[in-house]
Amino acid sequence: MSQRSKMRIEFCHSVAKRARAIAEELISSQAWVGKFDRLSEVHSELEMAHCEQRPNPLKSLLNAADTLMKNLQQCRDASNPDSLLVIVFDEASSLMRLSPFDEPEPALYVALNRVISCLKKFHVWSFFLSTESLIGHPVPAGNASFQEANTELKRFPPFVALQLDVQDRRNMQDPMLMEEELLKPLKTFAELEHMALFGRPLWYAYIDQDEYMIQLAKFKLIGGHQGGSYEPEDPDHVFAALSFRLSLDVCLQNPETLSLTRTAVNSFMRVVISMDHETGMMDTATPSEPVLARAAMEHLYHKLNCSVCWRSSQFNSEDIGADT
Repeated sequence: MSQRSKMRIEFCHSVAKRARAIAEELISSQAWVGKFDRLSEVHSELEMAHCEQRPNPLKSLLNAADTLMKNLQQCRDASNPDSLLVIVFDEASSLMRLSPFDEPEPALYVALNRVISCLKKFHVWSFFLSTESLIGHPVPAGNASFQEANTELKRFPPFVALQLDVQDRRNMQDPMLMEEELLKPLKTFAELEHMALFGRPLWYAYIDQDEYMIQLAKFKLIGGHQGGSYEPEDPDHVFAALSFRLSLDVCLQNPETLSLTRTAVNSFMRVVISMDHETGMMDTATPSEPVLARAAMEHLYHKLNCSVCWRSSQFNSEDIGADT
């Protein structure tokens, strides 16, 4: 039995069908093919460096790709000899900034795209994933058009129906595992292995590393800042922590919540339920993910303890000063 919802299967099929139609249409268009007849000067220079045995900045990348393809060929299925290497760039929008607080630089994306194009001799596909809107900078605007065909470019509507509780669904579809789940005593509900069944599949990948699972959840809950800590003066931190503890929602009629919501989706684990891709308006929620709820609790508890310890030290210092 398929683990994917019918809606998601239909969506994937429709995207693949439409993509094939677009590809066939573009291949038959001489105006489109002509755009790729000539290489850019940068690409030409890289190609010449490789052919003439000059110092090539891409030598290490090409060698690594060649090694990966050879390893992949050894593991290939006899019924499918044309093995493909898939490279996935998660949170690709971060590639457009030199630091988290810089303005986006589309040229960085273009440069990376040129480097990837140098891997054309390999069977390689590259996918760019992002929960932020910055990747939209190199994408043509909705009203852009081809001068030759005079046709409007359109984006696919966003697909947000990504499943949560995947592992729990799998267990409940297996008669033996379902019986085991239904007979669990209440005390196991607080165990991380059980908590990881609910929410993102990411948590279940770390069931053998309990401590790391919580550290990862705490790390993501405060925006992924390495070495950072929960700050009660930061509205994004407070909104994230309380949302997963109290299931806070936002008032879509209040314009001030738009930036708060977008930031929460981009960096603080909030989930998009629906989105208007023309206006950018998003309907969001914080699902009941036990791992994140516990991470939020630990952030709040740690900050409370730090506050109590600080106040206690201040009190003791004043006492010592009064005694002397």
